[in-house]
Amino acid sequence: MSGSTRQRWIHARLLVVATVASTALAAVGYKAFRLQIYDRNAMLAHGQAQYQKELHVAGLRGSIVDRHGLELAVSVDVPSVYANPRSVRDLTRTARALARALDLDVRDLEARLSQDRYFVWVKRRISEEQAERIQREKLPGIALVVEPRRFYPGQTLAGPVLGSAGLDGQGLDGLEFSLDETLRGVSANVPALRDGRGRLLLEAGPGTNRYTGATVRLTLDRFVQLVAERALKSAVENTHAKAGTVVVLDPQNGQVRAMANFPGYDPNAPGDLRGRNRAVTDAYEPGSVMKVFSVAAALDAKVVAPHTRIDVEQGRLRIGKTIIR
Repeated sequence: MSGSTRQRWIHARLLVVATVASTALAAVGYKAFRLQIYDRNAMLAHGQAQYQKELHVAGLRGSIVDRHGLELAVSVDVPSVYANPRSVRDLTRTARALARALDLDVRDLEARLSQDRYFVWVKRRISEEQAERIQREKLPGIALVVEPRRFYPGQTLAGPVLGSAGLDGQGLDGLEFSLDETLRGVSANVPALRDGRGRLLLEAGPGTNRYTGATVRLTLDRFVQLVAERALKSAVENTHAKAGTVVVLDPQNGQVRAMANFPGYDPNAPGDLRGRNRAVTDAYEPGSVMKVFSVAAALDAKVVAPHTRIDVEQGRLRIGKTIIR
């Protein structure tokens, strides 16, 4: 090969290499330009989604208190157990340890912990003793979080009247249900940070006190309620009745001081057989006790006097074809 031919060949190869390099650099530049300019917002959102997480914070349910401010229903913080299945190292050991500590089925736990997910509930609202057992085990992928739980200090005291609330803080029956919008706190989404394995690192944002529901003060008197329930229970048992109810009113203003029902139930144990609030759910015939109120209303309206004679038709009243005695 002559010198001129060899030189032209070298120039051609250099030109090809330069063309390829320029094209590659141009492609890289275009890609960088597109990522930085056109796809900037989408890429930022994708990156933030990898380390940022929104936690749903349920509003703390407001308290129910009696006329003196004594608590009848409160919300307290209790531990719950959750798992990040992707971080569980020894599936068999973890499932067995959780089953022993929480009295759960091993096979069900193995199925839940083998899911390809970052979060699953193991058991919600556990005791402090169970939480201590979990902490002593030091199981990778298993963690505790605090959740509010409804607690009724008086146990069965005014149980059918108060009703109960579910695991997620919703009212199920009684005053808890009828006043649910007032008692329920405002839920919110709080930003948090997580690591590459999806584990929660840092929670940010306002505290949960901001989302607490209103406190409801009842006209019930805790002590009058207790006396009424004890007297009612004794009367039902002595007469071998199926059930009973007592309503105690303040004669000055008509406020309810006690509303007792037997049988009742403990809202702390939702699995128990529940008695209902018969004072407001059952229908009763007025009976002779209403005569007193009818006469009192007539006297108050001055349509009769204390010595007015009233014809009661010898205890018989015909309405249509029916005779009421």
